[in-house]
This record gives sequence, C-alpha cells and structure tokens, in this order.
Amino acid sequence: MHPTPRTRRILITPRDFQVMGTLHRYQLVRESTLHALLFTSMTHQRNVQTSLKRLCDAGYVGRRFLPPVHRLNTDFVDYATNGATGAIYFLARDGAAFLGRAYNPNVAKV
Repeated sequence: MHPTPRTRRILITPRDFQVMGTLHRYQLVRESTLHALLFTSMTHQRNVQTSLKRLCDAGYVGRRFLPPVHRLNTDFVDYATNGATGAIYFLARDGAAFLGRAYNPNVAKV
C-alpha cells in the first residue's frame, strides 16, 4: 500500500522552518508575501509554488484558493490573471505540532 500524499514524510529545510514560523506569526499569508519575505533568491514564482506545495502535500501547511474579486473600479483588476486572487497559506495542525516539538523537544508526540 502506498502512502497518501498527506502522510508522506519530508525533510524539513531551514527555509521550510521559516515558512512555518511566518505562518504561525501572521496566521494567513498570501503566496506573493511569502515570496517577498522568504524566497528572495528565487526569481520564478513557480519555484515558490513547488516548495509550498511540498509542505502542503506533507500536511504541514494548508492552502485555500480565494474566489475572484470583482470590483467596480477597473483600475484595480488584474486582467493577466482573469481576476484570480491566488492562494492563501496557513499553518496546518502537523506544522503546528512540528514547531511545538522544535521549540520544546520535551513535548510528547501526538
């Protein structure tokens, strides 16, 4: 039997640790904000998405896609994305447990 994507184990990198710490601090963060804060050496958004998807598939980070926003003032509509708003990321339960164990190794595993 093959493990499901949500139960797959991954090696947590220092950047992954920073991503989870940022999500813990700010709770809800847009992909573009994470790119600007933590992925400054990566010029392509696709690399950031791949890294975040890996954390999502492992269950450490959650992701929700927001519906398109329609505004009356067309100066603010991004026509390149057809009104898409992108993804919002948050710290999932496994990510919170990982951070808890990282900051306090005496915490029992759940």
